[in-house]
Amino acid sequence: MEEYYEKLTANQILIKLGRYAFNEKINSLQIYSRELLDDKLDVLKPTYKPWELDSFLYLILYSNENYTQYTIPSKQWSKDFIKIMQNIRLNTDNVINENSDLNGILMPIILQQVDDQNRTFFFEMYRANYILTSSEIQSTFEELFNVSYKEISDLCFIFFHLFKYLTPAKALLNVLDKYEKAANVLTIDRDYFIEQDKQINKDIENYNFCFKLFKAFPIIRNENICYIPLPHNFKYACSDSIFSRFTTFYNNKDENDKLRKMFGHCFEKYLFHILTLYYDESKVIPEQEYTKQKNIVKSADCIVNDNDKILMFDAKSSVPNTSLYINDQDQLIKKIGQYVECIEQMKKKIDDYGVYFKPEGFPLADKNDIYAVLVVLQDSYILRDKIYEAYFKQENIQDDSELALYVKSHIMIIDIKRLEQKLFYGYDIYNDIIERKNNELYNHFNFNDTNEKHEEHILNKTIMQFVDRQCITAIEEIKKLQHEGLMPTRLPKIAPN
Repeated sequence: MEEYYEKLTANQILIKLGRYAFNEKINSLQIYSRELLDDKLDVLKPTYKPWELDSFLYLILYSNENYTQYTIPSKQWSKDFIKIMQNIRLNTDNVINENSDLNGILMPIILQQVDDQNRTFFFEMYRANYILTSSEIQSTFEELFNVSYKEISDLCFIFFHLFKYLTPAKALLNVLDKYEKAANVLTIDRDYFIEQDKQINKDIENYNFCFKLFKAFPIIRNENICYIPLPHNFKYACSDSIFSRFTTFYNNKDENDKLRKMFGHCFEKYLFHILTLYYDESKVIPEQEYTKQKNIVKSADCIVNDNDKILMFDAKSSVPNTSLYINDQDQLIKKIGQYVECIEQMKKKIDDYGVYFKPEGFPLADKNDIYAVLVVLQDSYILRDKIYEAYFKQENIQDDSELALYVKSHIMIIDIKRLEQKLFYGYDIYNDIIERKNNELYNHFNFNDTNEKHEEHILNKTIMQFVDRQCITAIEEIKKLQHEGLMPTRLPKIAPN
């Protein structure tokens, strides 16, 4: 099918989309997005992948309906839909083939695609609930957003259940009315989106790789009517996106720095919390102060005794700048510099262990048995080789030296989502670290090259209790809708094509 296709520019696609009514074309995407709500379903297997649907919606939002002439469904729409999706799918290949800077173009692609593959709905919601309903953040969050995060979370779980079925529109509208404050936080006007997007993205031909603001707002308002075209984006909107919106709420840098500090502290506590869900509490200690050459310094945020092997974990609430989506070299260099600084700090903490820092009850492990993991809130997916190379250059370390090999094999950068998957599914973290070392998987974004996300059951009881509580809330709301006659007691489930 993809060998012969009509190559279309973004503007040509907008002309085709302009022939259809906004509500019809935007709703036509929803059926495919619903397929992505099942975390056990491999994100690569549905009819259309999440980043393809995101690109399609991006173009729809920019299209002009002044000359509507066709309806949906129709044979013409089927033809146009296929043509547009072919262009979206093959646009990536064409950009790679035409771009000499392969490393530069790979990062925006990975940011769009790998991040979508890496999200597990229940884990996203558990993390967000732990942090945003904590005693340190809860009142500030409610003051800023005029609603509690719990209400946002409840709405998200309700929609997670409702969109698995062919739920009547009147039932969805009823939920939006009941959770009006929460829905407002997740809603963006079409015109406002375009206005903001033009400030971020300068070329619409970059529609496949650009940062898509609407992913933070799964509810789209157009001419005072609300639509939910891509319900799979609730995962992102209610977790990473809401984190970013919280820490950048003000236009004032000093005020935002206060929010970042508050959030960063809670993120560190969350990291400690999930490690104690996996390890015996006596095997995990939080950040400690110690004396080094008359100076008071701090250890890693969390230190684990894993069968007399020492694992250090540092939390960093780092996220990719929107400029990285369009391969901004200045921002890339800046982000690499931030990672290099973290590696430098973790190397010092490894060197201090057993010399200046001797935690009570922990073994004085050999340096080869100490590993450090930088856990970031959201991976920027910069090739790890680039980060290590920058660190070696800064420290005047030869790339092929024993010290360089030690740093690459003992210090790694991991997204919190990947760590959660390992911990909550019950995998052996230390064995995965050793597998990474033995197989020299230093450029991987995971501990190793396996992906267990869709193959196993959640083993952690605390996580399952949270899921059960949230699902009960959602099911009770659905029963109310049925009692009020807004939806039938039996609904046909969405079946992937």
